[in-house]
Amino acid sequence: MLFRKSLEGTILINMKIHLPMANFWLEADGVRIPFRVINVTDQANRHIKQATGHSYQVERSYVLVPILPNKFHYAELQLQSDLVFPEVNFDDSISSEFYSGCSWFVGSYVLGTAGYVNNDDLDEHISGGNLAGYLDVDERFKDQLLFQVSYKDATTYRADHAKYQWFDLSLDFSFDEMRHYLYSSSG
Repeated sequence: MLFRKSLEGTILINMKIHLPMANFWLEADGVRIPFRVINVTDQANRHIKQATGHSYQVERSYVLVPILPNKFHYAELQLQSDLVFPEVNFDDSISSEFYSGCSWFVGSYVLGTAGYVNNDDLDEHISGGNLAGYLDVDERFKDQLLFQVSYKDATTYRADHAKYQWFDLSLDFSFDEMRHYLYSSSG
């Protein structure tokens, strides 16, 4: 972790986030880049309850905000991890008009990752890899290039499927926090 002094005070800058099932980081054209981590777990769980009326929740949810220069062009901006994908089990594709991603069973967890989409021209730049990413992006999209990682206990996830006789959509609904972040940071 690095620290940078700004007008707003000290900002924590991460090069990697350590989660129970894996480490995650961001790369631009194959080079690690710094990012801010915003813990949105409480907000996500509150919004999940409001949206669904169900009490299922995520264990943790983080929005990753890349720290990008004012001018840039990247062929690829990608969430990366030390997960070994042949060893994890695909769960589901997760998407809406404001996010695109996937969920995976990893050990005792179910993990979801997604990237923000704007239901407009940014949608054409979403990559199709195992983890969220963007292709051919530049400063026009700077404030919209967001990633999110959410997870919960896999046993609870499966039990919630059975309890509500419907899919546990807690990972899906947690990804709305990228949109909430954009609206709250745009003033």
